[in-house]
Amino acid sequence: MANKVASGIFIIVILPFLIWLIHKKPQPPSVSYPPYDLTAVLTPYDTAGSVTLSWFTLEGDDEAAAYFPDYRILRSQYQQGPFEEIGTVSFDVPRSTQISRQFRDIAVVAGGDYFYKVVAEVDGEIIESNVFGPITATPGPAGEEPIEVPDIIAFPPTQLKAYDTPNDNGGSITLEWKISASDAARSERFKGYDIYRGASPDGPFEKVGETTSGVSDSERQVKIIADGRDIINGVEYYYYVAAKWNGYEANSEIFGPVKSSQQWFHTGRGVSLVLLGLLIGSILYFINRAKAGKELFIRKIGGLEAVDEAVGRATEMGKAIFYVPGIQDMNNMQTIAGLTILGRVARLTAQYETKLEVPVSRSLVMVAAREIVKESYLNAGRPDFYNDDIVYYLTDDQFGYAAGVDGLVIRKKPATVFYQGAFFAESLILAETGNSIGAIQIAGTAMPAQLPFFVAACDYTLIGEELFAASAYLSREPKLLGSLKGQDLGGKLIFLSLALIFVIIATLGAFTGSEIVDTIQRMFNVN
Repeated sequence: MANKVASGIFIIVILPFLIWLIHKKPQPPSVSYPPYDLTAVLTPYDTAGSVTLSWFTLEGDDEAAAYFPDYRILRSQYQQGPFEEIGTVSFDVPRSTQISRQFRDIAVVAGGDYFYKVVAEVDGEIIESNVFGPITATPGPAGEEPIEVPDIIAFPPTQLKAYDTPNDNGGSITLEWKISASDAARSERFKGYDIYRGASPDGPFEKVGETTSGVSDSERQVKIIADGRDIINGVEYYYYVAAKWNGYEANSEIFGPVKSSQQWFHTGRGVSLVLLGLLIGSILYFINRAKAGKELFIRKIGGLEAVDEAVGRATEMGKAIFYVPGIQDMNNMQTIAGLTILGRVARLTAQYETKLEVPVSRSLVMVAAREIVKESYLNAGRPDFYNDDIVYYLTDDQFGYAAGVDGLVIRKKPATVFYQGAFFAESLILAETGNSIGAIQIAGTAMPAQLPFFVAACDYTLIGEELFAASAYLSREPKLLGSLKGQDLGGKLIFLSLALIFVIIATLGAFTGSEIVDTIQRMFNVN
């Protein structure tokens, strides 16, 4: 009783805590400044020198609105202020995109450092953006011809960062950036981003990729892309990203150095590691119990319990037993499992001196089946009763094999037929033929699409993993029995219990508004 209580406490309390503890924490998000993400750049092509500001609009400032309060533009030479108002952007001024606004400050002094912020009063509440700066006003080179600067300019992506792609074999660097203020959904003028890479911050830079507009993570408003083009582990790289808008490009700041490397462990699979440890521990525990002579309860499998009865009936009737090990080769686990059951059947037929026939469709299966039958007859003390003609080859062709077996069944009318292995479209053809002559039929396969046919036409059917459990069930060997019991408990009961626990926790979290739901999702998210 105490052991059961301790196991329950471990499953319900300690195990979820261990899973949470070893799981990789989420990567720190990009800095976000709701509701604006204000940025400022020196106005390109402006030889007189000016600063252009861009920010994302507040909720309600859209083309469907009838009115929205003015944005007030504040400027200072110091980050802490004081700030003075230098202009406003009213609701009826054309916007740069559906989601952003722009303002150009032409009243700057060359060489001066400036800080900016945007303020709006919405429903009586003062909403302020982040403070951006310092930005130094710089006029164009002397002697250049003045260029007409467009009213709306392209804005670069911001907060670019690059890091070694986690949980990989190396050769990859992941980049992420806050999207450009010019990156509006369904914009015909925004053409996406180009990614440039260089070996030093001074260049030269080579274009190594491009991507479309939009975000990869809508919560953080960032774009994420992996660069795996000719990346050498341990080599330093530098990057910048260019936003393409209306025929112009706006480049982000250069980020680097960054290196790629191999990871020894996939930290996103910590949960799988814990569950695998539970499964292995459960198997080892029950193997030791079986070796110590403890009786392990194994659910009865009707198809295997009926083997003795089926062989006995054939012996009483003086008829043969047919054993069909599927149509796959020895590289298929179902074929191997079927041959394991063949060993048990062959031993019984040797003891009862019942005729056994094993038609096969693969040459390697024929060789393996002959050795298994020969060994079974030897263990039963009847090696003289064995001959190679018990196992014989028909054909590799699927329906040719089915037709051959059916012909043999019709002519020889065996009392019992076994179908154990991998079967496909021929399953119903074989089973219906055996059923038509009144034979006892015991089938077993792990092919889900064929199970209904065997269930309908056969007396007993081993469903799925019951086929693979046959060797443990029939032999009662401690290692096999312990493995079977351990998989049942560790691989099913514990996993299902954990799933139920986390479903309950997530349900409670959803009703109470707790952040535990996000935590559980991160725990089971495989990166």
